[in-house]
Amino acid sequence: MTCVTEITVQDQVEHALEAVVSHYGAIPDVLVNNAGGLFDIGPLIDVNISDFCKASKLNVKGPVIMTQAYLRANRKHSPEAARTVINIASGAAHVP
Repeated sequence: MTCVTEITVQDQVEHALEAVVSHYGAIPDVLVNNAGGLFDIGPLIDVNISDFCKASKLNVKGPVIMTQAYLRANRKHSPEAARTVINIASGAAHVP
């Protein structure tokens, strides 16, 4: 199954999760937040604010929206089931 979704748009994420439930008949046991992006790394004084905002939207807002939608769908379809959320962060913090 393929479902192209902009993870920073709540309606699209909720629609995608409902499509998954419809296709597979259940909420997946695990959500892996692995989408991410990066802007040019350099001295803070040189950071382009527009690029920074785009990266923050994708790297922070996106996983929050995905996780909220996942938990809401779980509550709706199988509230007694335990679920796991895995957040994968960027390795860019280790770039000199």
